[in-house]
Amino acid sequence: MCTQSPGLHQAPICSTATSNFPYSSVSCGCGIPEENLTRVFEPFFTTKDVGKGTGQGLALAYRAIVEQHKGKLEVDSQLQRGTIFTIRLPR
Repeated sequence: MCTQSPGLHQAPICSTATSNFPYSSVSCGCGIPEENLTRVFEPFFTTKDVGKGTGQGLALAYRAIVEQHKGKLEVDSQLQRGTIFTIRLPR
């Protein structure tokens, strides 16, 4: 089973540039169940206990990156392997 240490979790960050978008990918956690992948960017969606999370973090990131900056925010995840969030911003 995949477990995380308590406290701050630091994930490796790599960045690269393509002809259309510079992008950065962040890998973190233990993976997201498939049934939650379509909801991770929804406002107020959380899998945490009541009072432990608001479900706003990824929703706000999506709004800033996609709606305000016309970029892309993508997620790729496999249980027990991790998750990669890719941010693509126009030049």
